[in-house]
Amino acid sequence: MLGESEVKGLMDLMSSLADAMGPARDREAKAKIALERAQGVLTETIQSRTLEIASRDEIAGAVDPRTGRTNEKWATLLTEKELSEDADVQKAIGKFNNAQEALYEAQVAVFNLSDKLGMAKATANLLAAYMNLQGGK
Repeated sequence: MLGESEVKGLMDLMSSLADAMGPARDREAKAKIALERAQGVLTETIQSRTLEIASRDEIAGAVDPRTGRTNEKWATLLTEKELSEDADVQKAIGKFNNAQEALYEAQVAVFNLSDKLGMAKATANLLAAYMNLQGGK
């Protein structure tokens, strides 16, 4: 039969997991906010840099080498190429990627704690049922 120390150990485990869940959820919420902010900065940076790049004479008046005339599709391709090489855009993408990774790590931590807590609760329920059976003898 299980002793009092095993029962206390299980209860302590459940308590420590429940206590850890609060800070883990807090980190997850902060990571979500940081990701939303990084997304906003990335969007704003891309929009402003697109306008700046596309309005340059060498882009707006670029001649398509295939047709010998200016066209919107060629200007868009040149703008996209410039954007992909732009330092501000690359910096914003880096911050977005870091925020995305931080959110993923926070979500994994919450999932792992939830999983462990669920297993501990299931074990406690089985223990309680076992103890009730033993008490009925």
